[in-house]
Amino acid sequence: MMQVPSTERVLCIDPGEHAGVSLWESRKDGSALLLVLDCVKGASPREVYFAMRRYAPDRVIVEQVYLPRNRSQAGIRTLVLRAGHWLTLAGAASIPTQEVAPATWQAGVGCSGKGAKERYIAHAQAWLGRDNITEDQAAALCIGLWYLGTKGLEPQQQTE
Repeated sequence: MMQVPSTERVLCIDPGEHAGVSLWESRKDGSALLLVLDCVKGASPREVYFAMRRYAPDRVIVEQVYLPRNRSQAGIRTLVLRAGHWLTLAGAASIPTQEVAPATWQAGVGCSGKGAKERYIAHAQAWLGRDNITEDQAAALCIGLWYLGTKGLEPQQQTE
């Protein structure tokens, strides 16, 4: 198992229109607790700034923007800008960042290939034990599950 700080807070982001975010906190016992699963509406630089302050991450993982064929140039530009806001503001705060390709994290949670979106949404719903989450939240959760797996950490949910 890789050595990680005892309470590293990792913010995982799907930078879509309503950016899905999952915030995890690693523990010395080899587990990581899901603290937040949310959406940041719009994801303008101002909204991202306040989200970064609210979540106070020690590391930021952002899904790389891919170029889908059915997207307009304006839509692609908007996605790139949104991802850039997260990466730039984290970098300005000296927070380590990492980008991950969709195919990489999807394969890491067993949801790659044709129909990946439906599978990762179902995977996230099953892990949470509920189905009232958005596609962007499901992606952010699965990015977190992938990242934790690469570090040998066991993901856990908060218990009431």
